[in-house]
Amino acid sequence: MKIYNSFFLFLVVATLLFLNCSSLSIYKDLYSSDIEKQILDETTKSIDYNYGFDEEFEIVYFYFDSFKAKESVWKNKKFFEVTKKYKLKQLIPFYEKIYKLKVITEYHLNNFKKDEDWKEYLYFRDYLLPPLERYANLLKKVLIRRSWSYKKKIKTRQKELEAEAKEEL
Repeated sequence: MKIYNSFFLFLVVATLLFLNCSSLSIYKDLYSSDIEKQILDETTKSIDYNYGFDEEFEIVYFYFDSFKAKESVWKNKKFFEVTKKYKLKQLIPFYEKIYKLKVITEYHLNNFKKDEDWKEYLYFRDYLLPPLERYANLLKKVLIRRSWSYKKKIKTRQKELEAEAKEEL
C-alpha cells in the first residue's frame, strides 16, 4: 500500500509539473536567456509597456503600463536608445520570437472571427494585437536601421517564421 501511495503521489506531481511547464513554454521561450529577459524588460519599460501570460490561450501579451499617450516620438527614441547596447546577434533571435508570437496571436484572432466568437475576437483585436504589433514593428525598425544584410532578408525570414509558427500550432 505504501508503494502504491508513493507511486500515485509521483504521478500527480509529475502531471502537474508537465502541465505547468507545457503551458508556460511559450512564455519561457520568449526569453530563454538572461539577455533576452533583460531586452524584454528594458524595451517594454522604455515605451511604458508591460507583459503577461494568458494561460487560457497560452500566449504572451503586451499592454500599456500607464494611461499616458499610447505613442510618442520620445518613447520611440528611448526604445531605440535602449536597444543600442545589445548586439545584433542578441536582437535578431529575440525579434524573431516576437514575430512568431504575433503570427500566433493573429492565428487565434482569425479563428475567433471564423468561429464567430465575437467576445474573444474583440479581445484579441482590440487589446492583445495592437500593442504586440507596435512592439514588433519597433524591433523591426531597429534591426533594419542597424543591419543592411538583415534588411535584405527580413521578408524571406518572416515567411519562414510564419511557416514555423503554423507548424507549432
